[in-house]
Amino acid sequence: MEIIEKGAFQHCESLDSSLVLPKNLTTIEEKAFANCTSLTEVQFDDSLEEIGDFAFHGCDSLTNVTLPEKVKHIGNYCFGHCDKLCEITLPESLTEIGKSAFSQTKLTHIVIPSKIAVINEKTFSVCKELSEVVLNDGLQRIEKNAFNSCTSLKEIYIPETVEYISEDAFNKCEDVTIKGKSGSYAEKYAKEQGYEFIAG
Repeated sequence: MEIIEKGAFQHCESLDSSLVLPKNLTTIEEKAFANCTSLTEVQFDDSLEEIGDFAFHGCDSLTNVTLPEKVKHIGNYCFGHCDKLCEITLPESLTEIGKSAFSQTKLTHIVIPSKIAVINEKTFSVCKELSEVVLNDGLQRIEKNAFNSCTSLKEIYIPETVEYISEDAFNKCEDVTIKGKSGSYAEKYAKEQGYEFIAG
C-alpha cells in the first residue's frame, strides 16, 4: 500500500489507540484519520513523504509524534486541534508546513527544520504551552498569526535570513522578547511593533 485515501478512517472513534501504518506507505491523504479520538500513538513507516490537509485533525488523544526522515510536506490543519499533542519531532527532509498545522495543541517546544522557508498563517496559533521555538537559518517569512496567543512564549531568536514578519505574527504574545543580530530585519520589526529586542 502506497496511499491511504482521503477520509479513509475519518471519525473512526473506536480505532485502536496504537496505530502501526503499513510499509511502503508514501502518502496519507486529506482527513484520512481526522477525529479519530481514541488514537494515542502512530508509528509511521520510513517511506512516508506526504501528510495531507486535516489528516490527523481533531485526534485529541494523540500525545507524541515522530515523523520519519523522508517526510517533505505537512498539510493545512494536519495536526490542528490535537488537544493533547505535547511533542513532535520534525525531520530535516521537511520543506513545507501548512497553515494551522499545529494550531491549538499542547506543544511545549518546536525545532523548525533547515529547509523550511515560511512559517505559515496560524501554524502555531493558540499553542498556549509553547515556550521554546528554534528557527532555522534559512527561514525567510513568518506569516500572519503564526504564533497567535502563544502566551508562554517569552523569547524567540529570529535569524538574519528572515526578511518579512507579519505585524500580527505574535498577536497576543504580550511578553515576548525578540532576539537577533544587531541591524537585522528582526531588530527593525521589534522596534516598529513595540517588542523588546536583544541583540546577540
